[in-house]
Amino acid sequence: MISLDKYSFGFGDRFSLHGEAFIQALKKANDSGLKITPVWNKSFRGYSFVGDDAATVKEKVDKLMLKHTWCKQYLIDADHIKYDNVSEFIDACDYFTIDVSGYIRKLAHYDEMDSFIKANQKYIGRMNVPGMSETFQVFENMITSFAGMYLLAAQKAGEVYQLIKKRKGHKNFITEISMDEVHYSHSPLELFFILNALAYYDVDFQLISPKFIGRFNKNVEYAGETQKFKAELEMYLKMINFAVDEFSLNPNLKLSIHSGSDKFAIYPIIKDVIQKFDAGIHIKTSGIGWLDSIMYLAKLEGEAYDFVKEIYITSYEDFSELVTPYDKVVDINKSKLPTPEEINKLNGAQFKAALDNNPDNKDYNPTLRQFISCAYKTAACQKEKYERLVNENLGMINKQIEENLFDRHFSQIYPASN
Repeated sequence: MISLDKYSFGFGDRFSLHGEAFIQALKKANDSGLKITPVWNKSFRGYSFVGDDAATVKEKVDKLMLKHTWCKQYLIDADHIKYDNVSEFIDACDYFTIDVSGYIRKLAHYDEMDSFIKANQKYIGRMNVPGMSETFQVFENMITSFAGMYLLAAQKAGEVYQLIKKRKGHKNFITEISMDEVHYSHSPLELFFILNALAYYDVDFQLISPKFIGRFNKNVEYAGETQKFKAELEMYLKMINFAVDEFSLNPNLKLSIHSGSDKFAIYPIIKDVIQKFDAGIHIKTSGIGWLDSIMYLAKLEGEAYDFVKEIYITSYEDFSELVTPYDKVVDINKSKLPTPEEINKLNGAQFKAALDNNPDNKDYNPTLRQFISCAYKTAACQKEKYERLVNENLGMINKQIEENLFDRHFSQIYPASN
């Protein structure tokens, strides 16, 4: 059976142009004692926006790894897939992020609910979790409530998992269960019953992505109290260790954090906590190459910056269409975006400064950065021109991405391997 290595990192590459940057950053990490397994992740939405497909991405990644004689594990993730689109990814992918967030707080059939509640009567009373000072008091109405919130989601995860298993064989893929795209974080006790429900439907999964406290908006800093995040991360890890034994879950089960990229305030916390618990972690990112490319093209002025301005103005006019699909992972107030008239008055260096994730720079505009992270669909409408401009400057752009990944992500998140 495929087992995911202890530390792994999900690369979101909108246009599949920056594999060289990723592999160079991974090599630098490896030379520094950081053992990180790469996972190429792209969602059904991402593929449909860009006009790409999983088979093409797999072919590109396979060629890249062969070129660089990468002999270690690497995976292709069908990210945020559901039952109605998973078939498009089964042949090409070996990692499946099953997104069931949309089924949370929707009721399973009465008979399913009743059976699950009866099967969990033994947990009524006081629950002690090893390593936790807090004792959980479980009442029957709480089990009923958790079943109402999460049982249908677990059932739907099971349906997708069984479909993949039937097609690929259960030893040939890795499963992640995603429940993070909701507006509220999951308590440790909720996580226990989520894991319970997934076991109830015989889902063999190696990763779980609950909704953490705070906001993980795309490509900007973590929004929340970092110490509360740390406390929750530690409780999740303790609860996972308890649930693995309690429900005979996959012993490699670990957390997946859908970071949205650039959560620099909590990266050192993640590193400290996973060292403390000797735990694995998967960090999923999005759009690093896309944003670095746009910043570099803006800096060039001329045709390149004219194209960037065109992308921005068109996206501004299509604001709702672009932002709505990401409403749970962005906080964008249109009034805080520059108008097209204001954009036309900025030179390329000023636009780059507004987009670059540097809170110490008075010109930095995190609303703009989030908005541009959603605007790749607009560039995809002129894909040939965008890719030409990027490819003409690919060496320098990739160098920027490589440094960003190693200096600001890898070295901040992962402990050196023993």
